Amino acid sequence: MFVEVQDPNSRELMYRAHRSMIEGALVIIFQFDQKTARSAVDNLTRQYAEVPLATRDAFVHEDPVKVAAEVAGKPITALEQEPYAGLVKRYNAEVRTHFEGQGYWHSKELAKPAFEKLTSGR
Repeated sequence: MFVEVQDPNSRELMYRAHRSMIEGALVIIFQFDQKTARSAVDNLTRQYAEVPLATRDAFVHEDPVKVAAEVAGKPITALEQEPYAGLVKRYNAEVRTHFEGQGYWHSKELAKPAFEKLTSGR
């Protein structure tokens, strides 16, 4: 069995990005003000602080929009209907593309060179 041991800085970067994407979804899609969205995400983060690391790592693979819907008390099916469907498109254009670009940069500039350095001695 393969178990990924992630570098703590990369893990924290991934956690921060996920929290920020959830916050963005709350603001753009569910019309939370920034302070309320941040508070909701902070509460969610505190709930996950005590669970095993593997569970926290799995959580950051959950779709931030679906997590935001749950935080906002809306059914996930509401995301397919107006006004939410149009706001999801806006979120995807503004927020997802930004964070996907960060993930690409992280992989290209940090992870790949580290992996190549690690495996070059074989």
